[in-house]
Amino acid sequence: MKKFIQLFAILAMAMGIAQGVKAQQQYDGYIDTLNNRLYYRVTDTATAVIVSPTYEYSKEDGESDYSWKMWKGYTQPSGFVLIPDSIVVWNGLVRDTLPVVAIEYRTFYNCTGITSVKIPETVKDIMEAAFESCTALVTANMPNSVTRLGSAAFYNCIKLKNCHISEGLTRIPSYAFMNDSSMRTLIIHENLTSFGENAFSSLGTLDSLFYMPNTRSSTDYFAFSYTPTVYLYTNTDSYMGALDVIELGDNIDTLYNVAGGRLLNNEGVEEGPGDLYFHLKKIIVGSGVKHITKSAFMHVDHLDTLVMKPATAPTRPEEPIFETSQLDSVVVVTPCDAEYYKTWGFEQYTYFGNHVHFLYTWDGAYTLNLRTDNREQGTAQYVTSVNCDQEISFKAVPAQHYHFVRWSDGSTDSVRTITLTQDSSLTAFFAIDQHTVTIHSADSTMGSVTGSGVYDWGEDVEISATANPGHHFSHWNDKYTTHNPNKTIFVESDSVLTAFFERNEYHAYTYVAHYSFYGTAEVDNNQPLWHDTITFTATPSEGMHFVGWSYNGEIVSTENPFKVVVESDTTLGAEFAYGEPEAIAEANGNNAQIFGSNQRIVINNAANANVAIYDVMGREVVKEQRINSNNEIFAMPQRGMYIVRMGKAAKKVFVK
Repeated sequence: MKKFIQLFAILAMAMGIAQGVKAQQQYDGYIDTLNNRLYYRVTDTATAVIVSPTYEYSKEDGESDYSWKMWKGYTQPSGFVLIPDSIVVWNGLVRDTLPVVAIEYRTFYNCTGITSVKIPETVKDIMEAAFESCTALVTANMPNSVTRLGSAAFYNCIKLKNCHISEGLTRIPSYAFMNDSSMRTLIIHENLTSFGENAFSSLGTLDSLFYMPNTRSSTDYFAFSYTPTVYLYTNTDSYMGALDVIELGDNIDTLYNVAGGRLLNNEGVEEGPGDLYFHLKKIIVGSGVKHITKSAFMHVDHLDTLVMKPATAPTRPEEPIFETSQLDSVVVVTPCDAEYYKTWGFEQYTYFGNHVHFLYTWDGAYTLNLRTDNREQGTAQYVTSVNCDQEISFKAVPAQHYHFVRWSDGSTDSVRTITLTQDSSLTAFFAIDQHTVTIHSADSTMGSVTGSGVYDWGEDVEISATANPGHHFSHWNDKYTTHNPNKTIFVESDSVLTAFFERNEYHAYTYVAHYSFYGTAEVDNNQPLWHDTITFTATPSEGMHFVGWSYNGEIVSTENPFKVVVESDTTLGAEFAYGEPEAIAEANGNNAQIFGSNQRIVINNAANANVAIYDVMGREVVKEQRINSNNEIFAMPQRGMYIVRMGKAAKKVFVK
């Protein structure tokens, strides 16, 4: 019984598995790889292909055309996608392992989360638009097992940097890598025999391009920019976008624009914008070239050498065959007997006139490449071509406002003739002209200046003038007679500027305090300059006597006349009092003067004497104290009679 049950279970399982296989063959299945769910279809040849889980052909509202809807209702894969080399299916009681041989039409179309993909060696076909618009895809490893690539397979993968072209391919179809604007490395093998339209158009700036194709008919177009077959050579050490050498094959009859972007087709018609620009240093024109068309060499801003191999001069148009404004000089290498190149008149027929200087030499001769450290500062020019003795003359020509410094070999001679013993290169170094700016003060006692120094031509320099106390800035002696002490000058030559200063002007006033009939007051200069000495003079009226000069109600001096050194506006009042001042001879051994004025008692010539003041009632108004100066003033509480005691003497003083 137990064996019967086991047999029944096995038969039941087999029936279920068989139904599963049938469903698997009829519908898409799936496999999990690195947490990405991929879908497949079993083919009639007992192989598997990777597919999109679903697609729908429908018309969008408001759209005039139809669009494919891939992965509708399913989660798109993202990150790193590992495509397996096989899948396992059950065929009845037998487990089959089926190889994965293809990636179907638009399988990963618009899967914007994929960053890299690993394709196994079992895959032979990558069909149309398989990875189109995978805008985050950076790396795609194409194995050499791939023998067919569909059109637009990697179209618009704008972040795709690295791609190995399968050596099993003989054709790159149309639009296969179009608009892959981040492409940096591209390897194209010699097994390729043709390219489709726009196969590589609008690529990024390549670090490395390896391309060594077989000879093909003139009807084949180089997929990068629609031009007849060319031979390109480079190396992995070249800098960003730097294809060092382009060699135009000996089988080419006519040169169109083959050196840089926007290349022309075989009929000379521009087919598309093209974004592949080369930083070429050397162009080799094959021996079979018979014609060179207008603008044949475009965007050759880094060109050192042009090698012309034809023994017979190719025809050329009257229009420019070069289009660039970045070159200083180009070495033209010709066959030994090809003197005709020198009569070609490169200078006459170039877009840039005589800006570029061509040096003609023969194949096998030594060459001298001239360069400048900075194109804006000057140029290095050939004076003569290399003669049979390997002599050559050249010169360094500075731009306006620059001067020649040295050659890269240390020579400071701007014009030289040397004998070449090997291929050489020289760079001319220039420096901007410098000028001395001298800033003076017309009188250093009045003010100072800043800004003197040595400056580059064209530099903006701040200069300033600072007046000393009691003075002010007047003007600069420049052509504008500038009255601003701070200014910016444009350095264009040696120059001397002088700042002028002037003394400040003040006002002096005087008046008679209280009543004008007490006397008169005058000053000898009422508009003095800083540090002028002016004299104030007071003249009392009859019956009055001079008390002193006051400022803001305080006596500042009893001298008369009174001399003042001016440092600001000055106003002094002359104060007078009735009668003659009382004298006390005992005060400090001198005749002290005591008088009353304007509810005050003034004591002169009594320094160091002891004084006390009482009212008529004998009450102490000012306690006894020592006088510190020869001019002391005591305010009284009211007008009236007071008694001033000084030492042993006492005097009555009436205060008005």
